[in-house]
Amino acid sequence: LTQGGGLQMLSRSDCAECERSRQWFESEQIRLEVCLLGGPGACAQAYAADAPERLPVFVVRGKTQIKSWDLEAMKQALETQP
Repeated sequence: LTQGGGLQMLSRSDCAECERSRQWFESEQIRLEVCLLGGPGACAQAYAADAPERLPVFVVRGKTQIKSWDLEAMKQALETQP
C-alpha cells in the first residue's frame, strides 16, 4: 500500500491526533498518503480485519511504525532510511 517506499498514515475521520499529524507533515512539506479506515476503498478494506486501536499509525517504506507522539523521530526515520 505504500507504493514502493512512500509514507502512509492510517487514520479515521474522528481522530483529532491524525489531523494534527497530517497538518504537521504538510507544514514540513513531507508527502503523505492518508488511508481513511472505516470507509470505502481498497486501503480501508486491506486493514479492516486488523485495524489498529491507537491512531494515527504510520507505514514508512513498508514498515509500520506507531509513533504519533514523536513526529520528530518520524521525520528522522524518513530522512535516514534507505
